[in-house]
Amino acid sequence: MHYEGGEGNLFVKNSMIPILRYLSKDVQIKTNWEVNKIDYTNPSAIKVTNSKQEEILASQVIVTVPLKILQDKDITFAPALPAEKSRAISTLTMDPGMKIYITFKKSFWPENHHLIICSDSFVPQFWMYTAEEPVVIGFLTGDLAKNASSLPEEQVINTFLKQLDSVYGVPDSRDPATSSPASYNYKFASIHDWTKEKYIRGCYSSATTGSEGCRKLLSKSVGGSIFFAGEATHHYAAATVHGAMETGKRAAEEALQWRKKPARL
Repeated sequence: MHYEGGEGNLFVKNSMIPILRYLSKDVQIKTNWEVNKIDYTNPSAIKVTNSKQEEILASQVIVTVPLKILQDKDITFAPALPAEKSRAISTLTMDPGMKIYITFKKSFWPENHHLIICSDSFVPQFWMYTAEEPVVIGFLTGDLAKNASSLPEEQVINTFLKQLDSVYGVPDSRDPATSSPASYNYKFASIHDWTKEKYIRGCYSSATTGSEGCRKLLSKSVGGSIFFAGEATHHYAAATVHGAMETGKRAAEEALQWRKKPARL
């Protein structure tokens, strides 16, 4: 599953839905089942409880929630997680994150432009795609995303359009972005603010001073009972979809290996 496609991005045709359907085949899925406690006092009968105090029993549990959910202690573990794992959770960070999607009637950028970095601008980086229709995607993290999150969406979109004008404007066409959206209402653009997503609250995990080795600690299982997956647990491909998928495979294989052992610790 390792991604070796070079500097470009991997495109998934249509959407991620076919992948989800394939991976969830023959799997019982519960939706709107907000887990708030995992009690693994009895390793052979782990109690998983939701916010309505409903309960299911499991012999093993794989935790894949975003780092921020663990940091905010939305899920209580009993007994408490080992000290080294708790330290890893608190030492890594997960900044605010936002993407702005704008569709245009035509592309106004050079064909070889894909990723542009404007570190001192409102939107510090953006990508261009022209596979089906010209689209520019702006990406903000950290304080920039936090500040943009407090602004009206219309203001965010207009500010980004003007930034694109300043980058690609020429004497014959000084406003290539503001003059060519796909339509003249705000349906041509959308904003996805992950910080406001209840079960996400940020973009992806990041290293901090003193966080060396924390991803490896976070990925370690607790006995043969609790296993951890998600982009934050990947040693070198954190912050990526393929990295997150690889950790899910790794955690599942670890759980299966524990099942083969003659005795559970």
